Amino acid sequence: MSTMEPRELERLRYRHGQTIRGLDFRDQRRIEDQLRAWHNRALHNVFGVAKKILGGLKATFKQGYFLVESGMAYDCFGRPLLRCEETNVPFGQQTEPMYLVIRQKRDGGGGCQSVDAPASCFPQHHSLIAEDTELVWLPKKNFSFRDGVPIARTTIVSGVIHNDETFIAPAARALARPRISSGTTIPGATTWEVSDLSNTGMPELTEVRVRIDTSSAGFASIPEYFAFLQGPLTTIESPRKIGILCLHFDHLERMRADGFVFSFFILVFKIDTSELTKQIQKFLNQQKAYVSWIGFERNPGDGFFSA
Repeated sequence: MSTMEPRELERLRYRHGQTIRGLDFRDQRRIEDQLRAWHNRALHNVFGVAKKILGGLKATFKQGYFLVESGMAYDCFGRPLLRCEETNVPFGQQTEPMYLVIRQKRDGGGGCQSVDAPASCFPQHHSLIAEDTELVWLPKKNFSFRDGVPIARTTIVSGVIHNDETFIAPAARALARPRISSGTTIPGATTWEVSDLSNTGMPELTEVRVRIDTSSAGFASIPEYFAFLQGPLTTIESPRKIGILCLHFDHLERMRADGFVFSFFILVFKIDTSELTKQIQKFLNQQKAYVSWIGFERNPGDGFFSA
């Protein structure tokens, strides 16, 4: 059985008059970077290339190499991967399809390196900000998203290396929370649609539907909806008035980006079945019943994990 990986959280505290060293500032920055990476990974699912930052890490196929523009990406751990200058990445001796991957540097060497041609790809006057990232070639068959962010892919046709034009680099979304919206129908003025279920052999059972309009929420895809029936829906009155009992077998159907249908069943007794529909609608509005809902739209995936 797997166990939770232990994590040690650090926090630096300073006292008045304390002498601050350069090491203290570096430790403070390291802690903040780690917390930000955890936040990015936990809440924002930022894996992929930030398309609108700098050059977007666009990889252009050239004769014998890829030209990678400056840009930024986030790995699956939420860590930013920054490239500040254009970089030429040679192919090396590839004999199988390969990914060109940007990742956090794992050794003490500098620059982007090819597996088969371990030569530095940094220009002579490169930025020190990008010292902790590297561009490497990794075999497609053994690749995992934990290895970094792929920005290009090659194929081998008759022993010649070609750019795989069908490959689309995973794109990171803006750092934004998932879209969440909520609302209610109007208590006492909800449009209830009542269906008589007498043909099922249960003349006192009816189904009530409410069409919920969520177009004002601006959902771009079908979100996860949650809806709840609100109001006092059980009453026992005089024999001349309606007696009604709500069975909470509610469910959602016909879910779309701009709305859904909420339905539930009610059991009616001591009522003239000829006026069933109208009396149930009147009762629900007299009780000021309404439907409250919440819509949760997850940030769209990049499609890379399902490839």
